[in-house]
Amino acid sequence: MTSVIRRPAFAGACAAIGVAACSPHPTPPADPSVLVTTQPAKRGTLPVTVDAYGAVGPAANALRSISLQQLAQVVNVAVTPGVAVRKGQPLLLYSSAPESRAAFGQAQTAVALAKAVQAHAADNFSRQLATRDDVSRADAALQSAQDALAALQRQGASEPGGVLAAPFDGVVVTMSAAAGDRVQPGAVLMSIAPANGLVVTAGVEPDVARRVHIGDAAQVQSITGGPTLPSRVLRVDSALNARSRLVDIDVAAPGVLPMPGSAFRVTLSVGDVQGWTVPHAAVLNDEKGDYLFQLAKAKAVRVPVQVRSPSSVLDVVDGPLDASRPVIVDGAFQLTDGMAARTQPNP
Repeated sequence: MTSVIRRPAFAGACAAIGVAACSPHPTPPADPSVLVTTQPAKRGTLPVTVDAYGAVGPAANALRSISLQQLAQVVNVAVTPGVAVRKGQPLLLYSSAPESRAAFGQAQTAVALAKAVQAHAADNFSRQLATRDDVSRADAALQSAQDALAALQRQGASEPGGVLAAPFDGVVVTMSAAAGDRVQPGAVLMSIAPANGLVVTAGVEPDVARRVHIGDAAQVQSITGGPTLPSRVLRVDSALNARSRLVDIDVAAPGVLPMPGSAFRVTLSVGDVQGWTVPHAAVLNDEKGDYLFQLAKAKAVRVPVQVRSPSSVLDVVDGPLDASRPVIVDGAFQLTDGMAARTQPNP
């Protein structure tokens, strides 16, 4: 009788996949590790910046009032508030009032009469029929009449009307004249802010305002996008804005003439801060607070930190970092304290 030797059912499987897999003492699996990038731990100094938001408007001391120096009537207005104007551009058309033209005619008559009196006095003096004082009074009367006529000419009373033009490049801020209005000499018809008299007014917290000074560097950028442009602080208010409860500051508007009311973001430099400079992505946070990981002998070491100056690129932190251990950047969020980590070159 032939005997049949039965082998365990798993023997064939072991032969198929390898003896080591079916060893009575299998090799324990390797500890999990995370692929990370690192950067050296460095101390440094970074500027502290604060973002504020505001709008373009005229500086408090930059508005220029536009008026006529004669009694006139507005015929047509060529601009509206918010319009940018160039030097020499027509603002409004006016006609001289009948009273102005009548005054100019009277001044012309007065000059002619004064000339006749002066000539008569000089003739009488030559015939010893008048004194030198008579001649002096006649000369003074003529000079006075001529001065009055010249003043009316400078005011434009000699012309039937004219065009009021922009005295400089700027933006029309207010308009108080309309077609058909009769305006008095010196009455304000509109106000214009010079192109270099526009500012961005933004509000900041009082503790920030105390660290901002006139002349400090700043940057401005339209909230609709575009380049970030260099600027400087022109004014720091000394009281809270009654509406916003913030402190208003003025910074120079961009070189390109913006429209009043345009919204801008203002970035202010309010000092420097020293500490460990680490990539923003390396700093994490949980219920215990802010922390980061350093790499020591292929293991992640958790280090508690305090963020002194956050930014989108670099943070300045305080904490017991070891300068000889690199800071883990990419992959840090997957780590726990003591977990294995392997590195790859940081681009």
